[in-house]
Amino acid sequence: MIYKSYLLILLLFFCFSLPAQQEKPTTLLLETGLVGLFDDEVFGAFLHLEPRHNLSENTVIGLRLGITINTHSITNNDAFLYAIEEDGDNGVISFVPTFEYRWRNHHLLPHLGIGVGYYLLGDYVDVIRSGVFGNPERKYKIIIRDQPGFLIRAGLQPGKLRLGVEYNYVPKADLVVPDSQEEIGTLNRSYVGLSLGFVIGGGLTSK
Repeated sequence: MIYKSYLLILLLFFCFSLPAQQEKPTTLLLETGLVGLFDDEVFGAFLHLEPRHNLSENTVIGLRLGITINTHSITNNDAFLYAIEEDGDNGVISFVPTFEYRWRNHHLLPHLGIGVGYYLLGDYVDVIRSGVFGNPERKYKIIIRDQPGFLIRAGLQPGKLRLGVEYNYVPKADLVVPDSQEEIGTLNRSYVGLSLGFVIGGGLTSK
């Protein structure tokens, strides 16, 4: 599902690029970046596609569509009895309406933005209960529910190039064993990312 979402975002990018260049108040922001540069537990990447509309010279609204891979970290509260599988890729798909303020009196066009949206966290996490105390080994699939979250970002935009840092906060998900309802850990998919982007369309150049 993660790689199909990458292909969908790229397709939307190519479909949107032509009309975005024809309508000055509307632009398209394409960003990519890295996650986990400040965290030893995760190291991943993201791709964002964001149609945007200028409300005024200083304010912009948008809808950010994003896919992020390898962002989660897991806390296991009972490592003696349970093993939580963390191998393989994991990811988050997000849909976040955004608002941004820009200081246009500076040639680097500093900006500060926020957003609140929905983060799709994936289907499940595999958990194995050890065969101790006479109990047989057993494997569980713990369902992970999607959650709302928020975005804070800031950066610079010299011309059409865009550089930034962002923080995506998603509430931690409790890992609960289905049959015993025992909470054995948490899944954290909040992350800080560094981004490099490019703006397609007019209306974003600094004065």
